[in-house]
Amino acid sequence: MQLKIKAMTKLDNNAPLFDYLEEVKKEETAIKVAQNKIMSLKKTYIANALLGFFIIFSICFVFYAQFKTDNMQRRLDLSQVKIDEYKNQLKLLNVEWCYLTRPNRLRFLSKKYLKSNKYTAFNQIKNYDKLEKYYLAKVKRINSRITQNSH
Repeated sequence: MQLKIKAMTKLDNNAPLFDYLEEVKKEETAIKVAQNKIMSLKKTYIANALLGFFIIFSICFVFYAQFKTDNMQRRLDLSQVKIDEYKNQLKLLNVEWCYLTRPNRLRFLSKKYLKSNKYTAFNQIKNYDKLEKYYLAKVKRINSRITQNSH
């Protein structure tokens, strides 16, 4: 609107109409160029804002993933410690079982507590030499594993 007012005032001064129209067209094109620059700046600002938001979101996601991974690693380590404890307990129980089921001990206990009951006979325990060798070998093998794992 200001351009039209300027053109009208210049027309009143008896200036040629063609010159004024060219000047108005130049000012209109300058305004359009300025508007285009402003629009392109707005687009740039929007693109930069979206990029910044995406970068911030990515950083937050990476920290979240790292936190979850650390938490899972701690839980895995705790589970591994418990598994190791259970393995050690199992080895100890196996040694105790071997000790408690030795043929000599079983024979002694059967003579001591089952004399009058006739639930067992002396001949139920067979091949004393084989049993003794088996249990002694098993005890030695378990003891060697325990000593290897403790070092």
